Amino acid sequence: MLYEVYIPKNKNISAIRLWLIQGIMSLALAGIFSVILVAARTPFIQNIFPLNDIFHRSIVIHVILSIVVWLLSIIAMFWAASSSRELSSYSNLLAKMAILGSFLIFFSGLYPEGKAIMNNYVPILTNLPFSLGLSLFFSALIIQALIHIISPLFKVFPENIFSKPLYVAAYSSAVLFLLSSLSFCISYWKIKMLFSQGINLTELEFYEYLFWSAGHSLQFVYSQIFIMALIIFAKYLFLFKRLNSKFIISLFWINVIIILVSFYGLIKYEIHSFEFRNFFTQHMIYGGSIITFIVILIILVGFFKNYKNSKKLFSPISACFFGSIILFLYGGSLGALIEGINVTIPAHYHGMIVGISLAFMGLFYLMAPKLSFGRI
Repeated sequence: MLYEVYIPKNKNISAIRLWLIQGIMSLALAGIFSVILVAARTPFIQNIFPLNDIFHRSIVIHVILSIVVWLLSIIAMFWAASSSRELSSYSNLLAKMAILGSFLIFFSGLYPEGKAIMNNYVPILTNLPFSLGLSLFFSALIIQALIHIISPLFKVFPENIFSKPLYVAAYSSAVLFLLSSLSFCISYWKIKMLFSQGINLTELEFYEYLFWSAGHSLQFVYSQIFIMALIIFAKYLFLFKRLNSKFIISLFWINVIIILVSFYGLIKYEIHSFEFRNFFTQHMIYGGSIITFIVILIILVGFFKNYKNSKKLFSPISACFFGSIILFLYGGSLGALIEGINVTIPAHYHGMIVGISLAFMGLFYLMAPKLSFGRI
């Protein structure tokens, strides 16, 4: 059971189910806007849309729901799953709060007011429903992460659904998320300092600087659960016999240390300077995927040694496992080819983030039967 997920009989699973439903729902809602994206660039059809700039508005909603909300909802599911029963009622409320936020984000794309700001990581639509929805969603996440972190005080370990290495993956991802939230707060404070000095920013500059460091840290949160997913899949497919638990646990905490290093650049450099932007770019290049690549290498070595013993290589889990690794590695290799601003940048990001998304879909296939959804 060392690298498996299991649900104790006394575990309250309603909050876990709600977070899972929230993630799947956000992905479905994002799909609606992907259809609008295509229609908004189709001759004749594009002229019938009543809203101005429907293409960029749709991009914002699609990105927020299909990446930010979807991935963080699945991660929050594991936070809720590893929290104590004494706090499960709060997790239920927080999941419902996040669902409300997601619907507000969805309907904000159809709201006539506001314009799309195409900043990195967390693009923005400047209207009230979007701001309220995003605030509700992130507030729910922050509180859920805090509940998960303080749960050991309520003796969570006897009912924990994970073995220790996987529990550390979920726990450290909550720590990383809170560090990302702290980065956001520091960035906002530094921007306010610019305003007090009489330095004006455009809307694009404001949101770009606001989310640059926090969005950077979010990628580490995604990677932490991606690593956990790969380990679970490899165990499910019998691709390794033994894996050093202490070594795996140390890798998760190294990612936390790498993010702590990023606060040096956040505090040292002016937020609107080239040095600030370049620091986080270099930090991502040299620190962003080191741990993930190490785990992938270990797992692939195990695959070549033990694949003949696996009877599940032709299964949905196997497809998610190998597809996610291929996409992630391909996206990572494109990152090394980036020179200037061109299509290599979105190709790099899409490859890596869709690889992570595919792994999260595989986690759904594994978790659904354990949460009384029925076998798929």
